[in-house]
Amino acid sequence: MRNPVLLIAPLLLSTCIEDSPSTNTRSALTQRQRDSLTATLPLPGARVVGSPLNAADAASSRAAQIDAANQ
Repeated sequence: MRNPVLLIAPLLLSTCIEDSPSTNTRSALTQRQRDSLTATLPLPGARVVGSPLNAADAASSRAAQIDAANQ
């Protein structure tokens, strides 16, 4: 027979873990805004976070130019 603790423990843990969206209301900033702020911090490797943001901005700008040219 299995140990009853091994059967009951997962049930207790699952009831203790709360997975609701209301618990993640710490910040009103979007992920992009947080990444942008992180890129400006004087931390080692923080500038690396800004590289994908700059690439996304450049791609968005090119796409807007192509869309404007096609109209």
